[in-house]
Amino acid sequence: MNHTTNLSMGRIRRSVLGATILSSLFVPSVASMFTFTDGNMFNLFYAKTEYQAGAGGTTSTSGSSSGNPGNARAVVHNVAGSGGTSRVGASHIATQSLTTTPPTGFLSVEFGIDAQVLTSSTIQIGRLAFVVEQNGTLFASDTIPWTGNGWTGIFTDSLIEEDFEQINFQTSTYRNSGVNPDFDLAGSSLRFGFLTWAESSSLDAQSVTMLFDNFTVNFTANPVPEPATLSVLALAAFARRRRLKSA
Repeated sequence: MNHTTNLSMGRIRRSVLGATILSSLFVPSVASMFTFTDGNMFNLFYAKTEYQAGAGGTTSTSGSSSGNPGNARAVVHNVAGSGGTSRVGASHIATQSLTTTPPTGFLSVEFGIDAQVLTSSTIQIGRLAFVVEQNGTLFASDTIPWTGNGWTGIFTDSLIEEDFEQINFQTSTYRNSGVNPDFDLAGSSLRFGFLTWAESSSLDAQSVTMLFDNFTVNFTANPVPEPATLSVLALAAFARRRRLKSA
């Protein structure tokens, strides 16, 4: 009886000692971040891809001196009048935002931008989504509509890969449902931007002019375990093998 009790206490002491060693060796993982900021919005540094649905229309972009402050990117969507629903839009990819997916993959991304709809526009609603380009394929977030005069700061919470779907203006949601980017695809090429568009069911042609400034992207990578944490995992695996052999 005493032998069994002493053996159990010995196991408890060893377990407590092991837990103490593990807690003293464990170091929290470190997450890195990719950050891109553009407060100039020069037209030269944005790649535009146009989209249309229904009767469509045209999109033009240019630099504007009416930024917040300084320069802004001006986007004009002209929607053709048809009586049916027509949609015209464009993606705007910041060419200098190029990065590659790290070996651990990306965890989430946050976007921010200042936006304004000019009061002279026939269409008073601005439509915006944020875009991730992966290996040449464009994926957009959900719609962010806004109205009102003056500059509006638009920001997202942390978005994961399931929050983005491949752009397709031939669908009613402008995206291919379930077709997502892969933030864990190590070494893949990534660029970032935003998607703008306008739609109308009027018989008359409609237009909207939007200004954009101060585009920001914060991409957080999956944590990388510190060397001490890796050592703990190796010790735990070694101890488990010893127990299996002695069993």
